[in-house]
Amino acid sequence: MSSKPISIPAVLLMAASGWMVPPAQALDDQTPLPPPTFGEVDVDSNGFISTGESVAVPGLSEEMTRLDQDKDGKINISEYAAFQPPLANAGGS
Repeated sequence: MSSKPISIPAVLLMAASGWMVPPAQALDDQTPLPPPTFGEVDVDSNGFISTGESVAVPGLSEEMTRLDQDKDGKINISEYAAFQPPLANAGGS
């Protein structure tokens, strides 16, 4: 079975539809949601999380600049380890 590369528009569409990363359940409003694994976010399996892929994870796209320590415009697995997801109620009521 051969695999085809996923285009950026396809990644963005999958992210917008919620298909890429399953929703997480928090224990309460003060419990951080567990982040998806690096492999779940790196949908094209190139070893990096791009800005396009980051939109699938709440809070990650806003943290890209801080997390990108080598300033190459993408997040590697070591940089992703520093990501702390937002609290369950971070944008809510």
